[in-house]
Amino acid sequence: SIPEPGTHREKTPDETLENTKDKARKASQNLRHQYDKSAAPTLPASQLPNTPLALGALVGLSVVGAASASASDWINVTDAKTLGDICHVPKLPCDRQYRLVKNIDGSQLSRSIGTETNRFTGKLDGNCRTISNLSKCLVKNLAGDLGRIENLTLSDANIASADTVGVVACEMFDKSEINNIRIERANVITNNKKDANAAIGVGRIHDKKAAISNMTALNCTVKTNATDGYAGIGAGLSKGKINNIMAVNCHVETMGNNADAGIGVGRQQGKDATVTSTIALDCTVKTNNANAGAGIGAGSSMGGDVSNTLAVNCHVETIKKGANAGIGAGSLSRDGTVKNTTALNCTVKTSGEEASAGIGAGLLWFGTVDHTRAVDCTVKTSGEKANAGIGAGYIKGKQRITNTRVINSTVVSNDTIANAGILGGAAPVICNVTVNGEQQTDTAKGCQYRQHNDLCAVIDLIDPDLAKLNLQIANYCPAPPTTETVAKTPGSTMNSFSSGSDTTTTPPTTMDTAPDTTMNSFSSDSVTTTTPPTTMATAPDTTMNSFSSNSVTTTTPPTSGPEVQKVNFSDPGSATFAAPSPAIIACIATLGTVIIVLVGVIAYRYYSQRSSTNAGRNRAEPMPPPPSSRPRAEGQLVT
Repeated sequence: SIPEPGTHREKTPDETLENTKDKARKASQNLRHQYDKSAAPTLPASQLPNTPLALGALVGLSVVGAASASASDWINVTDAKTLGDICHVPKLPCDRQYRLVKNIDGSQLSRSIGTETNRFTGKLDGNCRTISNLSKCLVKNLAGDLGRIENLTLSDANIASADTVGVVACEMFDKSEINNIRIERANVITNNKKDANAAIGVGRIHDKKAAISNMTALNCTVKTNATDGYAGIGAGLSKGKINNIMAVNCHVETMGNNADAGIGVGRQQGKDATVTSTIALDCTVKTNNANAGAGIGAGSSMGGDVSNTLAVNCHVETIKKGANAGIGAGSLSRDGTVKNTTALNCTVKTSGEEASAGIGAGLLWFGTVDHTRAVDCTVKTSGEKANAGIGAGYIKGKQRITNTRVINSTVVSNDTIANAGILGGAAPVICNVTVNGEQQTDTAKGCQYRQHNDLCAVIDLIDPDLAKLNLQIANYCPAPPTTETVAKTPGSTMNSFSSGSDTTTTPPTTMDTAPDTTMNSFSSDSVTTTTPPTTMATAPDTTMNSFSSNSVTTTTPPTSGPEVQKVNFSDPGSATFAAPSPAIIACIATLGTVIIVLVGVIAYRYYSQRSSTNAGRNRAEPMPPPPSSRPRAEGQLVT
């Protein structure tokens, strides 16, 4: 662990040199003889007894100083009072580094970290600890190039606000980052104030370089009640980057006009905004007013990029005019992009006039939709001029749709003048699909692997990458223990989810070399873990995900190490690993200090003995033999 500042003291170089001089002075007194002292030659600098020790001490002290400086950079947070005082008292400024060393009851906090004008620009490392029962944003405004919140679990937050709100932070600015966060059983709601956004992660991300990554939300709800009150799991409104968000049994809902709702983000704005690798299991997204889009990925995307979205057992619905719904994006405009969208056993539904529904995008108005996959899904509209489709529900302006693959799905538009269909470029892949009650012609490649309702084979057909899908979340903090002790070995977060219980376990991790597999089932009523009797002969090193109408079963081999692997659908083999913590770095520095000092001490003793021996050999004049030619007796001269 990192030593606390002031808990140890090394001798200064001056003290070390002074002690060495005293020892040298006493030694010279014991070696004096009748010849004049000036006759003895001066030892070279390389043989001075104190030189190696001084050099070793100086180098060692410099390393100790660096380690001490590193330790002093961190302030340990041991209780709610310390946490609540950050940015509010002079000794706990906003630009310092803070580390939780105990779990904290957030109900004791009367205020968030920082204010609107005094933004938190430092670092808060949760150290795999838990803050529970928050009633306000943990951080009011996270900002600066170095503003960070990471490695933290937040449980049982219950936040009602008149302003923009998020469990982790109300708002983000500049290049600030939120990373490796786990949130459980959080409820967030805003009242009737216009523009009050809400999210489990961050209410609003203002700048394109601000980012929230690797967040897991379990059994959470978000709701806004006002016009332009955007709501989401990752963020309500974002111009920045949202990456690796996983939501399980979560519900997002808005009541106001033009209030978009989404799992990744409610509304995405700007060409630099991205929502990447969103996973939703057993989630619902609903809007209740006009022009309020709903989506998994993004409720609406205005010029941004939404990619690698996976929805399983999810329901997306809008009920008013112009409120588009989709998996990928409810609506996509301004040359935005939606790509690599996969929906399994999902429903997208609208009931308002001119409210389009789709998988890929509900409404596509100037943009691109690419690589959309749908299995066992239903897309349905019931309002006038409300179009439905897979690929896109309704298209307008310059657009591009390619690589759509649909298996065992249904598309329905109840209005006679509305369109319904499969949009996928020149050659979509279709198998067992009906549009407005009419069976569509299967394509040549559509059903070649579909035998005996083998859904795993269908998934493999839709996208081979899905056979290697890794649902591991990069949040390496283990599940919070029931006691104060928290495991410090990096691990992963849960993979067993249930609305009827709070059971949590380690998330599924794919290891290509693991010979065995573990089956984890997700359902709304129970959580089961079983071991399949066999491993697929055709893919012994892959993860296979199977899905049914009542449950989602994810087959994954067990993890055998603490490596942190981020989800990357486009490149499943890629992996990144967590950087060493400051504590580890300090330990390495301390070990280096010990080694250097030991080398200095050894060198000192060696040269000290050598110098003592040579002192009697290298005099200017040899000592005369005794008169009796007998050997001179050894011993000290009388002084």
